[in-house]
Amino acid sequence: MAIRIGRNGSLFFGQLALSLMQSLFMFSYVKVFLNIYHISQYWFNIGQVFFMMWNAINDPIFGYLQDFGNGWMRNRNRIFFIFGPFLVLSFLSLWFPWSTDEKTSTLQGLHLIFSLFFYDAFYSCLSVAWGALFADSSTNHKKRVQADKVSNNLKNFSNFQNITIVVGILSIIFLYFTGIGESNNISNYRKDDSESLIRNDDSQSLSLKEIIKLSKQILKAKDFQIITFTSFLHTCRSVAHLNFLSIALDLLIPKTIFPETSWKRPFFVILIALGPQIIIILSEKLVVHYGTYKTMMFSFIFSILSSICYLFWSSPRMILIFMVIDAITVHSFAPLFNILLSEFIEDDARRYSRSKYLSSFVFSINSLIMKPAQSISPIIIVSYLNSSGYQRYIAKTLSQASEDFMNLKHSMAVILFFTPFLIGLIQYFIFRKYSIRHHKAINKDSILLKL
Repeated sequence: MAIRIGRNGSLFFGQLALSLMQSLFMFSYVKVFLNIYHISQYWFNIGQVFFMMWNAINDPIFGYLQDFGNGWMRNRNRIFFIFGPFLVLSFLSLWFPWSTDEKTSTLQGLHLIFSLFFYDAFYSCLSVAWGALFADSSTNHKKRVQADKVSNNLKNFSNFQNITIVVGILSIIFLYFTGIGESNNISNYRKDDSESLIRNDDSQSLSLKEIIKLSKQILKAKDFQIITFTSFLHTCRSVAHLNFLSIALDLLIPKTIFPETSWKRPFFVILIALGPQIIIILSEKLVVHYGTYKTMMFSFIFSILSSICYLFWSSPRMILIFMVIDAITVHSFAPLFNILLSEFIEDDARRYSRSKYLSSFVFSINSLIMKPAQSISPIIIVSYLNSSGYQRYIAKTLSQASEDFMNLKHSMAVILFFTPFLIGLIQYFIFRKYSIRHHKAINKDSILLKL
């Protein structure tokens, strides 16, 4: 009997697979390459620079192919079906070292570049396709909120590798379900009484001149500039939080609170990872009632105010409380950028009387601007930590009773507390100028997403 996966099921399984891999990737790859593979700062920075340049190229290419290309590349679900296995293989390639030699890190550097290139290529292709599936699913703000809410330890490295294999197997199953799901591909559209979109596949390839014209129209839109710059800053903050959470726990939380053999630290990391997802599910009615704009503004204000916890940074328990608050304000509100982009896509189609939504194209241009944050944040933070003695700490030549170690701890605390303050402050003043604020649901009854 054939498995039938509906439109919302496709969104759910696609987001679940991408989130599983991306969360583990963001939580672990920096610490794995620094602490386990012993990559030097020189090769780490080179890898991040190449990664940043590759990010600037691949997203627009995939966006163009998925909106204006020919054949199966315009079928969002089929993209998951074909490229899903390659994404999983590229994900697994990160966690099996080419070398761990501390004397030279050339192989580690090449490993980082190779794995980041291939993982990001396939991840970008599938995430652009998922973003387009999400934007095309409905023009109703409430339904977008409902779709959004449901989608979204290295001491023993061999155990960690086994976990990545399990995540890879689960992800390839979920990507398969998305691949065979109900197609949501849009070329042309019109609204019917139920606010769904009627598809037709008469789109054609565009010339370079037309692509440049479309890109200029999108890039000149004030609301798009606000969304992308705010999203860029949010990504900087999210990457700083995810990549360096484990390092912050090592430096700032004593072993008396999180013993190495205790279940407490893994439980805390799971809380940090899953807590924001639970908040998304529980906050559906609030987002629908207040609208995306007010919800985002609240998150920026709360981020600024939460930084007052820095006054108590010498208390490990206060640090743990702040980490939970920070995770909620970063990761619970990050998925709302999908809704903002979807609203912009709808507004853009109306403004220019377009015959179709430029879903993949808009998401890819947003990624072009946003993705460099994934490389910029690690470069800055690793350089700052190394200037404070982190490499000596890894090499175990830095005594925890020394003044230098206290300086390293203080540097980590500055990163932890002042990142949300500075970024939240900038985001607040930028996002105040956002003008697409009319998307509120009239019917506030909860409609559970049916898979």
